[in-house]
Amino acid sequence: MRYKGLLLHFAFWFLGFTLSAQNHPNIILFIAGDVGWDNSGYYGNPDVKTPNIGKLASNGIRFNNFLLTASSCCPSRNNIITGRYPYNTGACELHTEPPLEMVSFPEILRQNGYYTAQSGKFHLGKYAIRGFGGTSQGKKIGDGGEELWLETLQNLTKEKPFFMWFAALDAHRPWGSNPLSGTTDSLKVSVPAYLANKQNTKTDLAHCCDEVARFENFIGLIVDELKRQGELENTLIYIMADNGRPFPLSKTRVNDRGMKTPFAAFRPEGTGSHSFSDLIDLKTENKSSDKQAEIFIAPRQAEELFNNANNPDQFNNLTFQKKHAKMQTLLKQVLPEWMDETGDNFPEKLTAVWDKKEPGYIKPKITGFGANSTV
Repeated sequence: MRYKGLLLHFAFWFLGFTLSAQNHPNIILFIAGDVGWDNSGYYGNPDVKTPNIGKLASNGIRFNNFLLTASSCCPSRNNIITGRYPYNTGACELHTEPPLEMVSFPEILRQNGYYTAQSGKFHLGKYAIRGFGGTSQGKKIGDGGEELWLETLQNLTKEKPFFMWFAALDAHRPWGSNPLSGTTDSLKVSVPAYLANKQNTKTDLAHCCDEVARFENFIGLIVDELKRQGELENTLIYIMADNGRPFPLSKTRVNDRGMKTPFAAFRPEGTGSHSFSDLIDLKTENKSSDKQAEIFIAPRQAEELFNNANNPDQFNNLTFQKKHAKMQTLLKQVLPEWMDETGDNFPEKLTAVWDKKEPGYIKPKITGFGANSTV
């Protein structure tokens, strides 16, 4: 059986760790139930307040186009935990489960020295239990599924790095007892065009938003506990959902409302670039200048020519201006001579591009001459 764990590979790629590294990072995956990307405050929904998630995302990466492989719970969660498409897990239908020989990525982590624990909603299958040294199966997990998260984290020993699969029932129907009920004003909630703009629908949407608020509140409690234990700076945190929100034309549908999940990844201080994060913020807010937005231009122009005397910052590419064609031709002649003299060559296999500068590529507008005057 060939195993490919998407989140496992992504987690260790994210900070350059491998399973043989001496200093393993802790990993926590928060997974909500029935929370679409359009039902998340940190994706711009004004009705859903998610300050804790937003703070983590601002210190990490927010993915704007993270698509699931199924828009209902069981197939989606089994895909996430195995790295296999639903039709390759043996559980492509709701309320089905993979065979016992299926392997999950927590099982791989456990075999390589991690303490692994699951708390909250399960809905995976018997095979997945092998992946966890601790589980909330058979225990009361609360109306939203988060009741034992904090206790699970507090009961850890520090002998091993840990992986936590913290799965919520929120915001799955039916709406239950919730101390945060009423957080969302049902009279002011926004109604998408595909739903009826009536008070019953508004109340329904408000209940859903309140359950997202509960999910997000428990994430805040876990972050506070990580700080108390001194573990936050050694912990990778991922936040996502299994499918879209439980409303018509969303959950179970093969569209962005059903398949597109909010996804945020937090990595410890010092591993990212605050300066790049600030540029992303300006770009997202449409406040960046031409120079600030330059890093997002794609595809890059193959040739760049600058007049350093007049443009010392080197932002004005003169390549396609006719009056500089002679200089460009001369440099093209000099380049292969210089390569030959210094023993330079073209690599047979170029290094893959890894620094994808999202969000929002800008296609450059080029004026000039010749076949290469547009991109």
